[in-house]
Amino acid sequence: MKKVVVPGVFLAALSSPLFMEEVQAASNTKYVEVNAGSVLNVRGGPSVSTSIVTTLKAGAKVNVLSETNGWSKVDANGKVGYVSSSFLISKQESTIKYVSIDPSSTLNVRESASTKGNVVTKLKNGTKVEVVSESNGWSEVKVNGIKGYVASEYIKAVPTEEKKTTEVANEQKKVTKYVNVTAGSSLNLRNSPSNSASIIVKLAKDVPVTVYSETNGWAKVEVYGKQGYVATQYLAEKKSSVSTEQAKETNTSTNKETTTKYVNVDKNSSLNVRKDANTTSSIVTKLSRGTAVSVLSSANGWDKVTVSGKTGYVSNSYLSDKKITDNTTNNNPGTEKDSGKSTTDKATTQISKKVNVQSGSNLNVRSTASTSGTIKGKLAAGTVVTVLSEKNGWSQIKTNNLEGYVSSEYLTSVSTPTTPEKETGQKDEEKQPEKTPTVEKKVNVQSGSNLNVRSTASTSGTIKGKLTAGTVVTVLSEKNGWSQIKTNNLEGYVSSEYLTSVSTPTTPE
Repeated sequence: MKKVVVPGVFLAALSSPLFMEEVQAASNTKYVEVNAGSVLNVRGGPSVSTSIVTTLKAGAKVNVLSETNGWSKVDANGKVGYVSSSFLISKQESTIKYVSIDPSSTLNVRESASTKGNVVTKLKNGTKVEVVSESNGWSEVKVNGIKGYVASEYIKAVPTEEKKTTEVANEQKKVTKYVNVTAGSSLNLRNSPSNSASIIVKLAKDVPVTVYSETNGWAKVEVYGKQGYVATQYLAEKKSSVSTEQAKETNTSTNKETTTKYVNVDKNSSLNVRKDANTTSSIVTKLSRGTAVSVLSSANGWDKVTVSGKTGYVSNSYLSDKKITDNTTNNNPGTEKDSGKSTTDKATTQISKKVNVQSGSNLNVRSTASTSGTIKGKLAAGTVVTVLSEKNGWSQIKTNNLEGYVSSEYLTSVSTPTTPEKETGQKDEEKQPEKTPTVEKKVNVQSGSNLNVRSTASTSGTIKGKLTAGTVVTVLSEKNGWSQIKTNNLEGYVSSEYLTSVSTPTTPE
């Protein structure tokens, strides 16, 4: 018996759900993502060679009926066709973010997600942007009707309350904090949030500052009527505890209590009263033996005194509690001392030496104890000078009409014979150069940072090596803000700004 296939049954099978999967598949809403001004072609088939049914603008909504081999079958406003799936996105909702950059800078909006893309516009700090998508460190944004790309790291989400403050009130919340650095050190106030930015002023421990904002480890502050940036880690909510010595000094100053002491130096000497408590500070006046002074405060080997209406600092090792008479013994050796944190001053002692250079040559007298100091005058061989002080290979000297610094190497005792002229017959000063005394200093950069050692005294010089914070180096010379240095295995040039005395506490950034 033969089987008979009933056409109606076969047709019913063809129309069953099994064969209608593509048509009956649940639609999926997506949106067209193309560049502003572009359109997406809807084609008659899943191929670029098929005819165009219609075109869709950026953001157009479509119902995706099916997807295969990179093509999506879509229904757009009643028209069915095929589009490339790579130009469809699932969500059209954008995210609101805000430009987060230095207030003095601007953010580039580019045509493409690359630093080579043309700049469409520039945005200020705090500008609200609509983020369409993010990929590979770039964000596609819309702002003021313009669409483009910005680096994702420079846009941040802002909480609702903060948005209100920024958009409505635009107020800066001010907070008072205090400089928290090691006693004797200081904190740099810079003109921008960078360790390479120029220094406006240095702030001592416990100085109060008004903080406007804090970002990326830097605080925008105001102090002494100046605005700038300091490293946030060196600010504290409260002042540090006051030391016993500081408390005594504060109490003395507040109550205006003074103690009378007397200058105890040699009869023919005098004691320098300086503007600040260090030997490099300018001299306010000089005091003779037995002069009475009023001591206002005392710290680190220095006394703040007032005498004859003038106030300044003197080394307290040259002051006596008792009146000085002709019979009073002066136990001070008349040599410069070092207290550790501050170098104590010394009474001016008359020591005569003579210039020991070749006959016909001259010795430069400079304004500072450095070969970079300006030349104030020249001294001929055999000239007798008075030596006021001597340090790091340099002598502070004076003659009847000249005072300054000379290399100690070219001074000798008055009784020592002058060095005879050599066979070369050098008479030109340039042929007998002034030697630069070597000085040890240490690298003063932020912990974790390095200081570049370059082949020449310029930022364009090649980097020969790097030095970590605290590394001690020998300074061979210093000029125009650069120091020629050497270590055990390295020699080159570094920025003098990042070197400090070995005994000086490292300055925090």
